[in-house]
Amino acid sequence: MAVPDIPNRELLPLSISDRVRAIESLQNDTPRALMEAHEDDDGSGDGFYATRQKIFSLLGFKAVELSRELRSAYRLSPPSFGVVSENGK
Repeated sequence: MAVPDIPNRELLPLSISDRVRAIESLQNDTPRALMEAHEDDDGSGDGFYATRQKIFSLLGFKAVELSRELRSAYRLSPPSFGVVSENGK
């Protein structure tokens, strides 16, 4: 997941900046956490995959939180997927 470079980031509300930093920190810690999970795994792979799932789930939740806060702060509309008619157009 790429956290975009936000112009004038220092002017953003503190809660948004904190969320961006939390995502970046979690991303930076991910390789180390995955290596540790691999090393500590009992050979079945279950521990590694559980750790991986936990990390990426948390990243997803944090991204959704940030997205919602940005939409709210800047009155942005959520993404639309468009309506497909019966004939597929």
